[in-house]
Amino acid sequence: MSLHLGQHHKSVSANANRFFLVRWYYDCYPFFGYLCVAAEFTYVFLYALLVLKDTSSISPIINILHKAMYVVAPGCAMKNIVNVAQLGSAC
Repeated sequence: MSLHLGQHHKSVSANANRFFLVRWYYDCYPFFGYLCVAAEFTYVFLYALLVLKDTSSISPIINILHKAMYVVAPGCAMKNIVNVAQLGSAC
């Protein structure tokens, strides 16, 4: 729809009637950065926890990863909500 209207999908005018998280996603660069970085680190931390789960000698690292998940998992969840909202508006 944005292309049909001659607007970029990241422009303020193209996102004026979109879900509020999508507007914040493109309007606030720190929010955009947090969601993108948090999503990637969530997947990296989950993989590390999977690989390290049977190793008891590095339990401090596992504890740190669990605590870090509290910081990055909400960003990953919000990023997925934004992705679904973008998919819905594109349909």
